[in-house]
Amino acid sequence: RTEGVEQIKHWIKVIAEADDANWIDLSTVKGHRRIVMAQMVRDEVDLSLGRGTWQAFLRTVIDGRLDPTPWLNISFREPLYLSDKPVHVPDTRSDLESEFPEFFVAKLKKEGYNVDYTPVSVFNPNHPDTIAKVPPPR
Repeated sequence: RTEGVEQIKHWIKVIAEADDANWIDLSTVKGHRRIVMAQMVRDEVDLSLGRGTWQAFLRTVIDGRLDPTPWLNISFREPLYLSDKPVHVPDTRSDLESEFPEFFVAKLKKEGYNVDYTPVSVFNPNHPDTIAKVPPPR
């Protein structure tokens, strides 16, 4: 069977190798839609990456990619599934750590986490050197 999301690698390869005619029945409406979709994929890649790049790009996409990775999905949570139950992670930062993220990073490093500090204090509206716009008081 060559239908569905699980067969995406197969169809990208068909499009990359311009082998549509061997896989698609051109005498049906479904076949016509597939041919149009295949051409749309090629056109979109060419439009985004430059003319004539579709084949190399699509070959790169399928080369060693799009293979199942069950080890990666062990604790994966799909945020778009309505049946997925949300997980609330409490904010354990102190007021000082909220205002100055570098203190929170230092605390995490002491606890053994491998984290880097990204200076974002200027985006914090409570920081004295903020560049964020604070709405005027009412």
